[in-house]
Amino acid sequence: MNTLLQEFINESRELLEEASQAFLHLENNPDDLNILNSLFRAIHTIKGSSGLFDIAPLTNVVHAAEDVLDIVREGRLKLSPDMVDILLDSLDQVNTWLDDLEAEEKLSPDAEEISEELKTKLRGMITNFAQEEGGQKTDNGHETELASSIDWLAKISEEDRQGIVRQAQNLNDTLLTITYIPDEQCFFNGDDPLYTMRQIPELCWFGIETREPWPDINEFDPFTCLVQFYALTRASLEEIKELFTYVEEEVQQTRISVQDLIFPQGDVGDNEPFGLFVQDATKLIDDKDWSSLLKVVDVALEVAGPDLFQASALRWLKVVLEHPSGPNESLIKNLVQAVATGIMPEGEVVEEQEENNIDYPQEKEQKNELTTKLALDILRTQQKLLQLPCTPELWTGRLLSIGEVLKRSLPFSTIEKSTEEISALIDKAQKEKNFSPLLSFINDILSSKDSTEPEPIRKEPEKQAPVQQETEKKPVVKPSPPVKQTIKVLKVDQKRIDVLMDLVSELVVAKNSLPFLAKRAEEVFQSREMAKELKTQYGAINRICEELQTAVMQVRMVPVSHVFQRFPRLVRDLSRRLGKKVRLIIEGEETEADKNVVEDLAEPLVHLLRNSIDHGIEPPEERETLGKPIEGEVRLRAIHLEDQVVIEISDDGRGIDPEIVKRKAYEKGLINEEKLDQITEEEALQLIFAPGLSTAEQVSDVSGRGVGMDAVRTMVEKAGGSISIKSEKGRGTVISLSLPLTMAVTRVLMIEVGGEIFGVPIESVMETVRVPANDIHLIKNKETVILRNRLIPLCRLGDVLQLSTQENARKETEEEAILVVNTGREELGLIVDKFHEGVDIILKPLEGLMAKFRIYAGATLLGDGRVLLVLNLKELVKCL
Repeated sequence: MNTLLQEFINESRELLEEASQAFLHLENNPDDLNILNSLFRAIHTIKGSSGLFDIAPLTNVVHAAEDVLDIVREGRLKLSPDMVDILLDSLDQVNTWLDDLEAEEKLSPDAEEISEELKTKLRGMITNFAQEEGGQKTDNGHETELASSIDWLAKISEEDRQGIVRQAQNLNDTLLTITYIPDEQCFFNGDDPLYTMRQIPELCWFGIETREPWPDINEFDPFTCLVQFYALTRASLEEIKELFTYVEEEVQQTRISVQDLIFPQGDVGDNEPFGLFVQDATKLIDDKDWSSLLKVVDVALEVAGPDLFQASALRWLKVVLEHPSGPNESLIKNLVQAVATGIMPEGEVVEEQEENNIDYPQEKEQKNELTTKLALDILRTQQKLLQLPCTPELWTGRLLSIGEVLKRSLPFSTIEKSTEEISALIDKAQKEKNFSPLLSFINDILSSKDSTEPEPIRKEPEKQAPVQQETEKKPVVKPSPPVKQTIKVLKVDQKRIDVLMDLVSELVVAKNSLPFLAKRAEEVFQSREMAKELKTQYGAINRICEELQTAVMQVRMVPVSHVFQRFPRLVRDLSRRLGKKVRLIIEGEETEADKNVVEDLAEPLVHLLRNSIDHGIEPPEERETLGKPIEGEVRLRAIHLEDQVVIEISDDGRGIDPEIVKRKAYEKGLINEEKLDQITEEEALQLIFAPGLSTAEQVSDVSGRGVGMDAVRTMVEKAGGSISIKSEKGRGTVISLSLPLTMAVTRVLMIEVGGEIFGVPIESVMETVRVPANDIHLIKNKETVILRNRLIPLCRLGDVLQLSTQENARKETEEEAILVVNTGREELGLIVDKFHEGVDIILKPLEGLMAKFRIYAGATLLGDGRVLLVLNLKELVKCL
């Protein structure tokens, strides 16, 4: 992949994550300008960088989002939750496109279509921001916001909107918008939504849209209504209310002006070709010469591309000029302004705003400062270009290029130098064949505008090469050497870290071979001195190897915030969908763990948080009845505990009723009637991890299918961790995930069974003991032993692995070697032949035919070249 493209993808993902967090913060703190500015910078940076590549759909969506945020920054638009939903959806789509770029180095085939749909929604915010802020008057005198209920106006084709506007008697007339979202089961109530919509009097426009993608044909239910309806009508509010009397809660009406349908659409083209039209139109508007203006519009339409935003504005201008009610001067000025700038202004244009004392002095002052600084920077750059050596064949091109830059920048800045003045200087320079007229012109401006700047270098007219400026004889102050900038953060691809970890694993294997060589030197070659030297070198290499392991593992350690930061968005979206108020509290996000452990946390935590919000947190009305705060609380907490990272997900919801869990488990056949009577509350809570068990009364798109908690336990155990649950009915639930800090290096205890060596993860080993054979007793035909007042069930590992000679040996031995392990649910004693030393290993998963033997967690190489199989105790217990 192109290195530049990869850098763009990586940087954009970071900026998208930053932007998502900023949006969530702004919902609770809408007046935080610092967050708003950083959000705008993030979106602006993505837009600017995307221009380097052929990804126009992505650029267009980000550009539209940037336009919305620009208006928000100016304080003329307040972000509503519905607007944030659209903006977040747009960022999600950009993230999806980044995935496509990384995989295919191009966008998906439907990118253009998706881009247009998102642009329409985003542009709709800009088109309607004045109404959203100020509101519209309904027939009953109440204020109603022009909110997302009519964001579908932008979906009406320009041709249809122009037809409605032409039929209006006056451009100040009003229309009624209707949004009808029928109940999904409306057919069973005797409703016919389509027939009802066709009865709307004085109907101007009618549209139908699906609420969600159509389901698969095998799951499609023709008796479920999955569509929603939109309409525009000239009828009165009373007529519409009477028509929708029986479904009034499913209908929204909003009064709008005919002028709200007048907004251009299309891609914004270069404004320069329309400059002459704007000048002529402005003069004709001042003269109120509407017939001549109409002719100028017709001429401009002939040369404008039909799909451009400016062409759309011209078409609307023609409609307004030809309207029977007569020209609307304010609307005409707005449309001319749209042709000039590519943005349709709201209300009065700038000149009329000044007449009505509508001004933004602070904003104007900031823009003046910005344009002045930008113009001075441009002048300094041109000054340097004029002082560079130049060959005769390049001289004319450089002069005209610099002159063009000055013409395009200075007349529109606070410096206010006219184009004619600059053209005269260019002509003079061409006659003299010298840059001096332009250079003197630039030097004079810089001297007058910024007296704090050092005196600009003045170049001798007859020389083109740069010369040193002569200075007065003053004490020479030697400038201090520039401070050397050091790179403190180095971004490294994860694959390189993984390669480094693989090399460390090879080093561990090589290191572990030294004790075997020492033993071989002493026993085979009878060289105790050589064995001693090898052991000494092993100690030094072992120390270095352990430090290297620690260093590499530290590089792989990342804070759990990498996963936690995506959950505020998840909680927000779920709580809005379920109609609940939920506050997420995150603690310990700086806690670090191996990157693979952190990545494995993502999916289990999604399931657990969804369950907490859906099953745990009660609806606001129920919480209020119970005397709880209306806003539920979900807490996500990470802590270090010895060599593990513990993640707790707790909520203050309704908790889990053990009786309901037991009944559901019995109905599903997970427990029998005898177990139902004997099972404790703690054991009942563990049943929620059983496959297929769910306490939800009905299946939803959030949960209820009984696979979530089983999947969570499977993923946690696969990562070498464990899960526990505590719950109190009516008070809440706490679920704890315990995971190893790192999955890179594992320490195992080697044991011998039937002449073969196996490994057992050291974190599962509780103790190793030797007990007299007479202390082993049979209880219900199962061997057990009492250790420190605890009854420990025993298992002869050789029998399970079918390697055992223990059946014969057990009659002769006086004591048994027992390895007491914790399987996650209970303690178990494994009877083995011998105990060997512990060793650090890099565990590799089994592949091929061996992958189906789940009693083995993986394998590694020992120092003498033998393969060590590591036991998976949780799977081993299932074989008993």
